[in-house]
Amino acid sequence: MTKLSIIVPAYNEQATIVDVLESISEQTLDGAEIEVIVVDDGSTDRTMDAISACQEILAPVKLRAIRQARAGAGAARNRALIYAKGSYLAFLDADDDWLDDHLRYNMARLQADDLTLVAHNEWIIENDAQWLNEEFDATVRTRGKAIITARGKS
Repeated sequence: MTKLSIIVPAYNEQATIVDVLESISEQTLDGAEIEVIVVDDGSTDRTMDAISACQEILAPVKLRAIRQARAGAGAARNRALIYAKGSYLAFLDADDDWLDDHLRYNMARLQADDLTLVAHNEWIIENDAQWLNEEFDATVRTRGKAIITARGKS
């Protein structure tokens, strides 16, 4: 069984965190055990309350909310890594979201090509057209756990 940890650092994202977690709940990844770890990086708004209210929309995905003193997004990601149980890691910022097929697409790419890292930098949406900028669609090999990064969406 594929085990995936999705890591979301958040700072004062009360207005966006629900949309982010909803985009995770809309992912399709059959047979996977998924956990979401959100690290509230010292928010002064009600980000933690908004995170807590999302457990129901994520079910059966396990949601873990961690609060820390303000240390920056990198430190929040590193803190989440301490708790991550997945063999695969995915990172998503708290003001971004994923296309519905993001995890399925990236996991298929990782497994079909026996890769360790899949990264996407630029999804272009212009008027009614949208496409992935192939110049920025990077797939590379690295050591350690697999990392899936967000295909950004404007």
